[in-house]
Amino acid sequence: MNKKNGIVAFFDILGYQNIIINNDVEQVANIITETILELPIKVQSGIKEMLTRSSSIINDNKKNELVYKVINDIDFLIVSDSILIFLPVDDASFDEWSNIYWGLFFFYCCFLLNESFVKGLPLRGAIEYGEYFRKENCFAGKSIINSYVQANELEFSGCVICDNAALKIKPMLNEELIGIFAFEYLAPLKNNLEKRMIFLNWIAYRSKRTFFDVRQFTIESFHSHNKDISNRVLNKLNNTEKIIRYCLILNERRHNEKRTAHDAT
Repeated sequence: MNKKNGIVAFFDILGYQNIIINNDVEQVANIITETILELPIKVQSGIKEMLTRSSSIINDNKKNELVYKVINDIDFLIVSDSILIFLPVDDASFDEWSNIYWGLFFFYCCFLLNESFVKGLPLRGAIEYGEYFRKENCFAGKSIINSYVQANELEFSGCVICDNAALKIKPMLNEELIGIFAFEYLAPLKNNLEKRMIFLNWIAYRSKRTFFDVRQFTIESFHSHNKDISNRVLNKLNNTEKIIRYCLILNERRHNEKRTAHDAT
């Protein structure tokens, strides 16, 4: 039986068709094999390395085991310019430790978004919760369709939370683990529409000090691999820059609150 209940994310690479058109076959092959196919693997190993360095923070052995189980259970599938991320959940464990499941899945997706953006492959995506079917390279399920449809409505590089997942996330937005990665913001969508949604702060551990020029950082990612920036793409670029700047405000605010709390003790 391959039907599972869990968290699903769909991502696609902005400008992928432009990469293929503007580069020769060998260059495209290198981009695919050395960057795209390696991204999820690099993300998973990077997260494990970070957890190992901070393992002393988790003193609860049961929780520690769950953290590594969740990271090991996250699976991915790459289809052309699309990346699907899957995390099956055990209902009893998920009910008790849902913040860990969501927090680690968000961490994984944020890591993926950051790595891909730095590599000149800006992603847009959406995360949903529900049933899905997965067997080898075949997959189906409303959760996958919902995340795919929502991702394709976004006019920026980043990630939002779909409706079913948002119902589970909203009560936890003020919790530290979820609050680091998730925030509400007005999402720019196709056809000049806007909708207030829950976003992922994929630069949650960056600060203003790590950005010399946000505009240049964004332009370089959108222009990498000989991609063109048409007027339509420029709109996505501008929206992405605005969201990054807002994330930096949130990061700075969180940093100041922690410093104030530390000084008070």
